[in-house]
Amino acid sequence: MALACLLLRLTPPWVINHDVSCFLYAADRVLDGDVLYRDFVDVNLPLVVYVSLIPALLARATGGGAVFFFDAFVVGLVALSLAVSVRVARRGGVGFLVHPAALAVSVFALLVVPGRDFGQREHLMVILSLPYLVTQMVRLGDGSLGKGSGWVAGGLAAVGFAFKPFFLLVLLFVALGMLLAQRRVPRLAWSENVALMVGLVLYAAHFFVMPFRGDFVSTMEQAWRGYGAYEIGVGEIFGHPWAQRALWLGVALLAGAVFIRRGRGPVWLLLVAWVGGLVGSVVQAKGWSYQLLPAVLFGWLGMAVVLGLEGWWRRLVTPALLVAVALPMGQHWLERDPDSDGLRWSSEFTGIPPAFSELRDLGPGDSVVVLDTDMQTFFGWLMDRRVRWASRFSCLWPLPGALVDPRHRQELLTAVVDDLRRYQPKLIYIKQSPISFVPDPSFELLDWLREEPGFLEVMSRYTSSESIPGFSLWRLR
Repeated sequence: MALACLLLRLTPPWVINHDVSCFLYAADRVLDGDVLYRDFVDVNLPLVVYVSLIPALLARATGGGAVFFFDAFVVGLVALSLAVSVRVARRGGVGFLVHPAALAVSVFALLVVPGRDFGQREHLMVILSLPYLVTQMVRLGDGSLGKGSGWVAGGLAAVGFAFKPFFLLVLLFVALGMLLAQRRVPRLAWSENVALMVGLVLYAAHFFVMPFRGDFVSTMEQAWRGYGAYEIGVGEIFGHPWAQRALWLGVALLAGAVFIRRGRGPVWLLLVAWVGGLVGSVVQAKGWSYQLLPAVLFGWLGMAVVLGLEGWWRRLVTPALLVAVALPMGQHWLERDPDSDGLRWSSEFTGIPPAFSELRDLGPGDSVVVLDTDMQTFFGWLMDRRVRWASRFSCLWPLPGALVDPRHRQELLTAVVDDLRRYQPKLIYIKQSPISFVPDPSFELLDWLREEPGFLEVMSRYTSSESIPGFSLWRLR
């Protein structure tokens, strides 16, 4: 089963999430000498770009596909996380965590369950925080950690929790869970806690000395002004299928924490981590699937612990997991090149929608931009083909907030037109109404762009091509 999970991730087509693809592209731009938050503006904290530099460098050094190296990098993190967790569990007297059935569920949870959100920051946080959670399970049982294990677990967790401020809610609930279970405040002097705090403090301190500090601050101000336009109600969040999966897993975890006698502590800790993950998704108020991933994954990891504790239903788990892996594996195989002979693997996932077929004619040195509030999925393809994204924004995420403020509306408009003038993209796609996250369904991007006199000058070098569904297409003459 573990081999099937690996094949699902390490054989083409390598599908990648749009955000993850953009982070890879941002890392590639940094390697080209661009300044983050000035030459390429992203609304997220920089740690995910720092981490993405590793697969980006590997892709450059080998000439291979960036998406493959990213998937291989994440699989490597999963292997590291499970290896440290197993070492801590064995040395700390919680050997049931390394039962083959428990490990099988853990591998399934970390490699298969994320689906198209594989490699998102939420996924990476769960992977990197798992060894730390195991150290806390050992502490609940008054066990001891192997030499250096606590430092490694705490260091990994520091990276995981630092991806987003919301992830600190998981850490907070775990600390509260330890307090309630032990009836005393967790010791900050434990090696894993020292490493965790040192890592978080160093990351926080680096914001005062990073070379792009001013650009970062202005970007965060933009995000603070405008990102509220993306928020949805709590009811919509819990109506999402991933939220319903998370709730069912939470109910199962709660039952385990109540009815299991031997080893109840580990189930309890994953239950409070589940609560922290769920609260974090609600606080973000976006309802996007990957934001619900921590609660789903902590629920699955809790089921792994239950399997290690209770053995009567392990026989049911193996065939069920094989079916659960076989279904996405079968879909994966069916996505191979339909025109090939026999079982030849498909080419690497491009992320190019069928309607954007003109992109495939672009080559090294060309540039393209899609003016839309939704992010595109082909940034990894751009990176591999050395095609430039002709904008400092990954998408027009500041637009909904800028439209309600005349000054910021003009600032964004000027920036977009300046980028078009600077890069002169070979292809320009402009979204037609309705525009996602813009309340006015009649709002037209093209009319808004024409408010800037320089836009007409720029577009004088372009010819309007045939419209594609939802977009107008412009070609450089």
